[in-house]
Amino acid sequence: MGPGQRAAGLAVRGGSGVGSSICTWARITAMEAEAVVDLGEYWSEPASSFLCPGLLLKEAVDDLEWPSGPVELLLQQDPPRLVLSAAGHGSLEYDDGLLSYDQVRYTYKYRHCKAAFCNLPHPKECASISTKVSIDSQGLLKVTHMLGLEPQQGGRGPAAEHPSALLESQRLYDNAKIAVVQFLVQPAEEGAA
Repeated sequence: MGPGQRAAGLAVRGGSGVGSSICTWARITAMEAEAVVDLGEYWSEPASSFLCPGLLLKEAVDDLEWPSGPVELLLQQDPPRLVLSAAGHGSLEYDDGLLSYDQVRYTYKYRHCKAAFCNLPHPKECASISTKVSIDSQGLLKVTHMLGLEPQQGGRGPAAEHPSALLESQRLYDNAKIAVVQFLVQPAEEGAA
């Protein structure tokens, strides 16, 4: 045992009859907790990414009525767009000029994608929500939500009401209180559902 580790001993004695004695001894130690793995350490460039209004993506994914299963995510260069599709259940397409990426295609579990895209506060709780979606060269999906914490009158920020104001809302983040929420999703293994 190393320094700082503690152990307890347990001895049990018993027997039945004359001259028979059984002695059992055990040492009890605490198990060391497994090291927490930070998936961010495995991030590798080049990364493909795009920026969009967070509520737009949340509402689109919330409206999907796909069963839990694999979802293919495609960042396409020509025309520039994001495509989420489930076999036999249709697809969701997002077209935008703010895309910057190499073309990539990976498959993820639907429940993990929904958790990453849809865990956002109600629009009345924050001024604006912008979302950056990145995929590294190994398929690790990083979804970063930037939340403005000072609600404006009416509860909706400029990025929520006018998607064209997204870049302006990014400038406003410099002077506002913001929270950054990040999700990392590993691609589904081949043949896994």
